[in-house]
Amino acid sequence: MVEDKENADLCLRLSGWVYNYMEIEPEQVFDKPVLAGQETEALATKDIYINSAYTSVSPHRHHRDEQDVLRALVPAAAVLGLVRSVSHPNQLAVHVRMGTGSSNDHLPWEAPDNWPAARHLELTEW
Repeated sequence: MVEDKENADLCLRLSGWVYNYMEIEPEQVFDKPVLAGQETEALATKDIYINSAYTSVSPHRHHRDEQDVLRALVPAAAVLGLVRSVSHPNQLAVHVRMGTGSSNDHLPWEAPDNWPAARHLELTEW
């Protein structure tokens, strides 16, 4: 996972193939299977770059591996404090976003013109 623009630009520049699932961006290939076509053999020794806010589609995708990575993430102290504030016992599920809703539409990654209308609506649904 790349979280800053400088490293993202470097990874993008050095990659052998790019899959951009961000529907609003030029040259997007939303839901195109990753390494499932003729490019698979040619890219066997190269890095690929996937830009996505969604789960990738691929015959090489393994749900268990994804879950291991997600479960290894450690929440920030502020988030842990919020979780601890929930009464126990309880069931808690969280989807953390940087910001969402009309009050954050000024942010480039949350702006309505950065998403297809239906996807932007999904962001504000909760």
